[in-house]
Amino acid sequence: MILALFIAATTTLGAMTADAQDYVNIVLANGVVARIRTAGQYGSMYERETRINQRLVSALSNELANIFPPKMKVAKADGRYTVSVGNTWLIQVYPEDASGARTDVKSLAYQWKDNFAARLPWAVSPSKVPAGYPLPKLPDGPVATGPVPSGLPAHDEPLVGAMVREMTKIRAMSEAEFTQKTKALEAGMLAMVVGYRQQGNCATLPTTFRRVRSLFTVLRGTGMDDNKFAINKKMYAGTTIKKIREQFKTPVGTGPIPTVAQVAMPLLGTPGPAVTVQPIDAPRITSGTPIAKALLGSGLDPNNQLINPGQQFTPDIAQVLLYLQVKNAPNNTMVGVTIRMGEEIIGKRRMNLGGDRTLAVTFYPQTADRFTEGDYLCEITAGDQTAAVIPFRIGNL
Repeated sequence: MILALFIAATTTLGAMTADAQDYVNIVLANGVVARIRTAGQYGSMYERETRINQRLVSALSNELANIFPPKMKVAKADGRYTVSVGNTWLIQVYPEDASGARTDVKSLAYQWKDNFAARLPWAVSPSKVPAGYPLPKLPDGPVATGPVPSGLPAHDEPLVGAMVREMTKIRAMSEAEFTQKTKALEAGMLAMVVGYRQQGNCATLPTTFRRVRSLFTVLRGTGMDDNKFAINKKMYAGTTIKKIREQFKTPVGTGPIPTVAQVAMPLLGTPGPAVTVQPIDAPRITSGTPIAKALLGSGLDPNNQLINPGQQFTPDIAQVLLYLQVKNAPNNTMVGVTIRMGEEIIGKRRMNLGGDRTLAVTFYPQTADRFTEGDYLCEITAGDQTAAVIPFRIGNL
């Protein structure tokens, strides 16, 4: 999974579900620029949407010279028409996208290209807009005003309402309270969804699911302002409910349909045990490899000096940057960088290098808003040899 950061106040995501067809709106500068109707190569349309938003954020950070004015292009990549700005490709068109829009893939690609070109300059932070640049008039078109529906049937709406209620409480918690209650909140949300309208008690209730933790990260991210939450809260609830049911193979409930007030979230407010902060292992650098130095930080300053070097970072950090010094590397040495969280590979890069090089490799948060809290490993290989391993932590776990 490629990591990317989603910058709030520049883009707003949206999803809608029609009775006859599911689709997700890609929203930029408060306007719909594309409507995707298939997951494509991804696990779900939600994941595809997240990847598109990640690329948008990358473009808004790295393609300013190609946004003012927009230098857009359409070309084929991996056999699909692809819309790009500068060197960053934004979105690919699948046949299902085109058939749902009653057009062909090439025409839709050029339509999306024009949509992105019109709104990209407006999505850039005002402080980064070149002085005197004449922002074009925004085109008329659908604007995400919400609330976006949950996509669930009517008998599930009390559960959606209860989810929204609890999500609102989670957003309002202090960092200390949330940290203390995280595990109880996760288990409680799972119990509420899995037990909804079930006759009798469930034999075994799940207590942990990464999708729920990712939801918490999104809800409490710096990019989740009140307006965005108001627009997307039902969609977030509905998508999370679907994923929980799929993961735990929850049968369809047959009990009476309750009111929102009757749908309780167990364990809410029950504090977990005191958190014991475990030390972070020291970096391990293997001698005899071309990797002379490997450091993590939050970015580079104007003098290309590493900012905030270390092994622990806050969840709202915009990026994690790996600073590498390569010395006396034989020509065509394959250098790999892999970011792991447990056994899951979060990001991977491969570079063919030789000689002496200094370079930076940047990774962005895996959710639409900020990094998931936890312990990570940054593994660096040179050829078939492990050259360095840097443990690092996001948050105060």
